[in-house]
Amino acid sequence: FIYGSVICLLVALVPALTRLFCSIPLPVSSAVMLVSYLPLLFSALVFSQQITFTARNIYRLALPLFVGIFLMALPPVYLQDLPLTLRPLLSNGLLVGILLAVLMDNLIPWERIE
Repeated sequence: FIYGSVICLLVALVPALTRLFCSIPLPVSSAVMLVSYLPLLFSALVFSQQITFTARNIYRLALPLFVGIFLMALPPVYLQDLPLTLRPLLSNGLLVGILLAVLMDNLIPWERIE
């Protein structure tokens, strides 16, 4: 994690490296992201086989997942009216899904819900 953070910091501070990474076509960077997310998806599917699915667990899993997928598929036009600081955060479906899952897990008293 530390090495990756230092590399990202160096890329951000060196304009030549920033230009290099910005010149990479979107399909290439999307393919790299797909390859990096596949092990994460595989581990999530393996973990989901160990869970006993109840209505409570399905809500805890499905709502953040669907909100994240919805935001990833949402055209950027719909986010143009948001403040510039919130736009990158809310356009990232993965980030919003994770934050929603953490908030739901900590704020909703799941033990009292049947």
